[in-house]
Amino acid sequence: ADCSGWSAAGSGATSLAPPATPSAPTVGSATSSSLTVSWSAVSGATFYELQRATSSAGPWTGLGQRTSPTTDTGLSSSTTYWYQVRACNAADCSGWSAAGSGATSLAP
Repeated sequence: ADCSGWSAAGSGATSLAPPATPSAPTVGSATSSSLTVSWSAVSGATFYELQRATSSAGPWTGLGQRTSPTTDTGLSSSTTYWYQVRACNAADCSGWSAAGSGATSLAP
């Protein structure tokens, strides 16, 4: 048996919008090889992506999907690191946040 043609498109569903851009992350709890990075939750976000640099101008290294707070490990001692976060959902991701920075401590 043949199928009928497609019905007319229905309306009423709202399309999902990307979340708002998060505020700059807070960086703290420094050791000589790790930093803790945290940020405020954004409404509508289902996950967050984080990136790191050793200069506020980049180049940036993607750290993948992270939850807040997260601990970034394997860092060099006595070094300042910059972080940016963006909020994502099924529609898309926000722009990258302003950068937050923190420094690892001097190795003993």
